[in-house]
Amino acid sequence: RAPAGVSPVVAVVVTNPDASTWTAAPPVAGFVYRLVQVDATTGNSYAPDVAPDGNGTVHVVWREESGTWSSGTHAIQHRRSTDNGRTWSATTILATVTISTGSPWVGAPVVAVRGANVFVAWVRGAPNATTGTVQTLPWFASSTDGGQTFSTAAQLGSFAPASGAWSGTCEVA
Repeated sequence: RAPAGVSPVVAVVVTNPDASTWTAAPPVAGFVYRLVQVDATTGNSYAPDVAPDGNGTVHVVWREESGTWSSGTHAIQHRRSTDNGRTWSATTILATVTISTGSPWVGAPVVAVRGANVFVAWVRGAPNATTGTVQTLPWFASSTDGGQTFSTAAQLGSFAPASGAWSGTCEVA
């Protein structure tokens, strides 16, 4: 969480000067750590997920908020590095959602990689037109070229969260 007055950002920790090792663990003696900011916007960046492919390409996805949690826009964004985190591609916006009373939230995105295939999933809340209750809508976008381009985001279905539960997470395997 960012300190008061500071917009949240998405950053990764790279170990070793050649950026060949990634870690989320506490510092280890003998390693050089550097923090690399991945998002390049002035909005608020939340809920990052990272997936390396094992061959030097690293994918990062996150939710970018312009406005607030309850109003404005939320975008699911992606960047990739093909040199173990030394440099990063331009940001790809996978989906943009206008947040209002009728669309109360967008969950954290997740990313998975298998070869040149990159899979990104997230959920969002929206009112059920019949019942008026909030339902959870899973969304998905994929790439078959290592994250250079992505399919148009597609809704995979819908389900009602458990009574009183906020179902804002998903997994990709």
